Amino acid sequence: MSNLSNPPENAPAIYTHTVRTLITAPIAELQDAQYLLNAIIVGSQEIFKEEFDSAHANVDSALAGLNRLRDACALAERGPSALISIEAAAKRLGVSRRTFYLLIALGDIVTVRFGRNTIRIDPADLARYVESKKIKPSNKERNDREEKHAK
Repeated sequence: MSNLSNPPENAPAIYTHTVRTLITAPIAELQDAQYLLNAIIVGSQEIFKEEFDSAHANVDSALAGLNRLRDACALAERGPSALISIEAAAKRLGVSRRTFYLLIALGDIVTVRFGRNTIRIDPADLARYVESKKIKPSNKERNDREEKHAK
């Protein structure tokens, strides 16, 4: 049996999973509130627009905060060992460190910072970046390729 002064070894994962589970409902409720505020703003007169805009900004801010908390809990559940270094991430993309730092500076790559000099990359963020850069061939390219393979 464990107590607060002597938690079990898997306590961080249990606690972060619990927190993530507990914030799922408020996220859904805030998304519903955001939808309703949008409907009210669209359907209301300009008299209350400023108040609605302020409430909408508060809901957006709260939703963004809860989403960040959910993501942090998911990261904590996986553990910091799931993060990779800049060098490893650059190698996965097949680019130089300099190019990778440029992608970070441009805001294309999301990073996790520990202190002043330690930067790590979540492989899931790297995968999302790669997915966002995929280009689907146009119909002309597809037809040309099909004709070439048919010959």
